[in-house]
Amino acid sequence: AQYTVCMEARGLENSLPFWRPWNTKAENAFSKNGAAFKPYICDLHLHSQFSDGRLSVRDLIDLYGERGVGCIAITDHLCEQSNIVGRVSHQLNYSVSIQNFDQYMSTIASEAKRAWEKYSMVVIPGYEITKNSFRNHRSAHILVLNIQDY
Repeated sequence: AQYTVCMEARGLENSLPFWRPWNTKAENAFSKNGAAFKPYICDLHLHSQFSDGRLSVRDLIDLYGERGVGCIAITDHLCEQSNIVGRVSHQLNYSVSIQNFDQYMSTIASEAKRAWEKYSMVVIPGYEITKNSFRNHRSAHILVLNIQDY
């Protein structure tokens, strides 16, 4: 018997289609209440060249898409600027900034469309609010997903 399964995430229905159909035999999938579910592999914390990552958004999408990952989130650093560490991060371009935020978002949007068409992979825009300090107990990192604004 074959089953078609769709997986959805609340709150993302109006962005790129956050569902993935699976035609799978029941013995190759997890089962719950008679429906078959295949694992949906995601990496929701990726950095690109917009902060301290080595790869471009396009290269990240190809790297993960070629390996069958179903969903990624691009979450480059958004460093605060109230201390020296944050200001240096901005000066070295290790942070998304107000100046490059529109480019960041448009790059993710265009590459997300390509990722869906080529790999059926969902790409979620996000950032990592980053407060770094010379003392670890004063540092904080918070991931924010499905963002629209700086």
